[in-house]
Amino acid sequence: MTKYFSLLGFVFGCFLVGLGIVCMLYPTKTMLTISLFAAFLVFLVGIGYVYYYFHSFRRLYWILIDGIVSIVLGFVLMVTLFFGGDFGENLLCIVLGFWSIFKGVVWILVALNLRYSTGFIPSLSVGIILSVLGLIFVVFPEILAFLLSVVIGLSLIIFGSVVFGFSFRRKI
Repeated sequence: MTKYFSLLGFVFGCFLVGLGIVCMLYPTKTMLTISLFAAFLVFLVGIGYVYYYFHSFRRLYWILIDGIVSIVLGFVLMVTLFFGGDFGENLLCIVLGFWSIFKGVVWILVALNLRYSTGFIPSLSVGIILSVLGLIFVVFPEILAFLLSVVIGLSLIIFGSVVFGFSFRRKI
C-alpha cells in the first residue's frame, strides 16, 4: 500500500510541476481560466458583504455599497467571459484594478471611522496600498496578468516539488 501512495505522490507531484510550467508558459490561457474563477469569487464576496450588512449590529452603508458593486462586477465579468472571448482577460485585469481602487477607498473610509483607535494606521495603510496597486493595474493590465500567471505557476511548481519529495519518504 505504501508503494501505491509513493507512486501516486510521484505522479501527482510531476503533474503539478508540469501544470506550473504550463501556467508560466501560457499566461493568457491561465488568465482566462483565472478570470472565470475570479468572476465567480467576486460575485460570492458581494453576496457575503450584503448578507453581513443585513446581519450586523452596526450598519455601515459602505459595506452594503461594496457588496452591491462586487455583485455587479462579478456578474459583468461572467457575462464578458462567456461572450467576449479574449477580451475577458484584459477586462478582468482592468476591473480588478478598479475594484482594488474601490476597496482602497473603502479601507480609507473605514480608517477615518477608526481615527481614534489603534486600527487607524493599518487600515489607512491597506487603503493607500490597494488604491496605488489598483491604479497601476488599470493603467498596465498586462502586469497583473503576468504576475498572476507567474505566482500561480511558481506555487504549483513548489507544491509539486514538495509532493514529489514526500512521495519517496519512508516510514520508520
